[in-house]
Amino acid sequence: LAEFPTPHMLSSSMEEVVLQAKVIHGGNYQAISNLLHTSMAAPSRAAVENGVDALVGMNCLTLRGELTVLGRAVAAIPVQPMVAKMLLAAGVLRVIKPCAVVAAFLSLKSPFVQTMGQGDRDASKKFFDDGLASDHFMVIKAYTEWRKAVARGEGEVFCDTKGLSLETMEMAYMMVGQFVNFMIEAGYDGSDVDGGDPGEVQPVKGGSRADAMVRAALVMGFQPQVAALYRGDKQPYWYHADGSRDGAEVSPFLGSCNKDYPNPRKDGDEWMVFSDAMKMGRFNSIMDSTLVSSSYIILLVNALMTSGNEIRFGRWWAKT
Repeated sequence: LAEFPTPHMLSSSMEEVVLQAKVIHGGNYQAISNLLHTSMAAPSRAAVENGVDALVGMNCLTLRGELTVLGRAVAAIPVQPMVAKMLLAAGVLRVIKPCAVVAAFLSLKSPFVQTMGQGDRDASKKFFDDGLASDHFMVIKAYTEWRKAVARGEGEVFCDTKGLSLETMEMAYMMVGQFVNFMIEAGYDGSDVDGGDPGEVQPVKGGSRADAMVRAALVMGFQPQVAALYRGDKQPYWYHADGSRDGAEVSPFLGSCNKDYPNPRKDGDEWMVFSDAMKMGRFNSIMDSTLVSSSYIILLVNALMTSGNEIRFGRWWAKT
């Protein structure tokens, strides 16, 4: 074991560290950079620059490094900035409870446990996969079904039979309640909070208004983390739209419910929104994703460029 624990600055996302430093210290980008680089647990200069770039892409900082109104609101929620932004979007769209479930599991770890083999985990995930092409909706269903089992006094048995971590589920329950209460105290008055247990969440049915609003909140919160799907020989190619990562092509994580998603009917009509990606081999691997149509992207992206009969967003373009 390490003699000393890893400093919080190095164990947190760099976006969160930079944003909190900006709120507390103020000053321009250079001042924040100097502050972090002269600390005892100094992050690398590249890590700070990447954190700043991510916050600019999320509209939490201006191009000059100034804190925006959105950035100040995001900093008030003690989670990764992208997750906090998604919660704020969920508040606007009045779907805070299901999005609080997504935020809880993104802040913890996957509730799906691996026992004897990967096949066991895959079988568990398939039980909660309603064909919605979404890792985020899958954890919402796992959570809501577990809460039903808890109400029957069968919560522990449910986790054992469905391959879920009871510890992770219980931690998520507490965190969901904290997120919901935080938003209520901030003035949230959506119909999904009625004075009952803030940790209890209604299921989200595919094709419902709640389904559409949750997908919209994910796009608003995780933007610019969106990938367009293009037809391939057997499976689609996934391209990160803004091309800011090392190589624009990305791929779904092998544990994702979207790892075998079929080819789209038309290039650019279908997109995947995601919260994080890791470098694994040739491509950046998307850890969690949700399918959305191009309509969500066109309505909710930061900016679209038009030229004649073309619409462009980052590396993506289409003819009108």
